[in-house]
Amino acid sequence: MLIFGGYSLYTYHFSTESAKNLPKDHSLETFLLPSPTDHTVGSPAATFTLIYYTDYDCPFCTNAIELGERLTKQYPNLRVVYRNSPLSALHPEAPQKAILAECLAQKEQSFFVIAQKLFAAQGSTLHELPHATDLVTTEELEACLQNEEAQQRVLREQLEAMNMGLYSTPSAILLKGNAIVLKLNFASEETLDKILPSAITP
Repeated sequence: MLIFGGYSLYTYHFSTESAKNLPKDHSLETFLLPSPTDHTVGSPAATFTLIYYTDYDCPFCTNAIELGERLTKQYPNLRVVYRNSPLSALHPEAPQKAILAECLAQKEQSFFVIAQKLFAAQGSTLHELPHATDLVTTEELEACLQNEEAQQRVLREQLEAMNMGLYSTPSAILLKGNAIVLKLNFASEETLDKILPSAITP
């Protein structure tokens, strides 16, 4: 297994009560392997999977959706799975924005449209989003922030990233089947373009 990139000094802040409510079966393998509930671009039959962790207030993540679309066209044997890793020490409202995205995706809105609009609205506070985007009303926003399923998903994915030693965004894990090929603690577009050609082999 190859590891690229240094670790950030920033840490996450979690709700103790939320952590207590996590499912008992929360092994790393359970969360790492892609599932039908993941937000995925590319062929489900692809040999390689790039699990891509982002933060909606991270300035290096704004092209995440476009990047995934480009990479899966460039590498037909690759799929990209999007997961949440909000850096709350840097971006205090990022966890709530991630919860909002997951809540809206439950309501059959396109996750990719939601994500693009949230990335485009960087600089807007959480409660400015009803005016900065057409995603939600103020009432819907407040309701979504109380959505326990979305809260648990975001927390689970945060913990997963931490357990893998990923403390910055965007970060990524490349799988071949169920095996880890490499971890990237800073998976910028430039970094991926340098590393993937040799990492994704027939």
